[in-house]
Amino acid sequence: MAYTLCFSLLILLSLLSLASSQYVLPDHYFINCGSNSDVDFTNRKFVGDVNPSTFSISGGHVVAQNNNPATNTPDIYRSARVFNKKSWYELEADEISTFVMVRLHFSQFSSNGFEFSNSKLDVSVSGFSMLSGFSMGNVTLIRECIFPIRSERMFRIEFTPSGGSSSAFVNAIEAFTTPSSLFRPTPSFPRISPAGKIGYLDNLTSDYAFNPIHRVNVGGQTINVDRDTLRRTWRPDESFIFNNGAARNVTFDGRINYVDGGARLFDAPADVYNTAKQSTNSLVNITWNFNVNENAMYLVRVHFCDIISTALVDPNDAFNFFVYSHHKEEIQPGNTMDVLQAPFYLDLVVESTDSDRLNISIGAIRGNNQPVFLNGVEIMEMLRIRREGVYSSWLAFHHPRVALPSYMFKSRDYSSRC
Repeated sequence: MAYTLCFSLLILLSLLSLASSQYVLPDHYFINCGSNSDVDFTNRKFVGDVNPSTFSISGGHVVAQNNNPATNTPDIYRSARVFNKKSWYELEADEISTFVMVRLHFSQFSSNGFEFSNSKLDVSVSGFSMLSGFSMGNVTLIRECIFPIRSERMFRIEFTPSGGSSSAFVNAIEAFTTPSSLFRPTPSFPRISPAGKIGYLDNLTSDYAFNPIHRVNVGGQTINVDRDTLRRTWRPDESFIFNNGAARNVTFDGRINYVDGGARLFDAPADVYNTAKQSTNSLVNITWNFNVNENAMYLVRVHFCDIISTALVDPNDAFNFFVYSHHKEEIQPGNTMDVLQAPFYLDLVVESTDSDRLNISIGAIRGNNQPVFLNGVEIMEMLRIRREGVYSSWLAFHHPRVALPSYMFKSRDYSSRC
């Protein structure tokens, strides 16, 4: 009887531990700026910020309402918070030693007394420069930043008009705590330049914030926010692939096995791992080209899940993964994960130096039976905290535009090119 009770207790504790490790997206902060009304948008309630109870707003700011919105304009783009001098939202993370994901929504409209077409702004988040001299055309855009929370849970999102602009604005804000292990505290990360490996980088998860530039579902379709635990949008890879003749799209209809030591559900949704590009020619590499900023540093995260093999492959078999043309990593799915359809990822720090292109490739190794494939790619510009008004020399101020998911709008073209 005692053995049975102890065994049952162990099972219960294991289940409780598993349950506590499951990440649940917080219900805050989703903010409908410049409004006193709560609105539903992409399956989330965005709370009006005119009389906030769970956060505060300081500085010079007023509200603006869209005088003549198009009939298909979402409610969160019908109002805005307007800043005529440095202003900020003060919020609180759910815990320390973690990360917060911030998304800012911008959509121009006409309003009495305000002209947004020439608006420029700077945005910093917890001391990291998220946007500098940011302006936009007649489109709707979303900007994103993931930054570390250390010992202080309170943080600020600061807005400042810049470049002679008399005002700045924002339509909506998302700011929620992510899992603390979104970026694993690896002691050091390989550091790659166009010339090859140049060493290692330490303190990645404590010294840097991350500005996602590209988030790509290789071999698949667009993944919208309602299909991703962290409300990320993933784009198809077709516009980035350089050589498509040696590749085919692969789709898997079974279950993805998230296991200990591999990727987790919040790292990338199953929709990313259920599709892949597979090499069909062992003599030809498949290459993807991405536009990036010059003289910047990026965290490149590549996602893998062997959805092609029907039995475990020899753990010593591998294929090559290249960054630029001078750095190579051997990918061994059978050695990395000892079960089928188990996802994992690889992180590398990559410098662009004087190039505005970053390319990656996959290719076969002669004599290996391991299928050659890639499931997903994330490229995130690395931002260092601003110290005494000085930015690191490699920090780029231009941020490529991130396309919006197509389901958000029906008739008006709000899309933009990454």
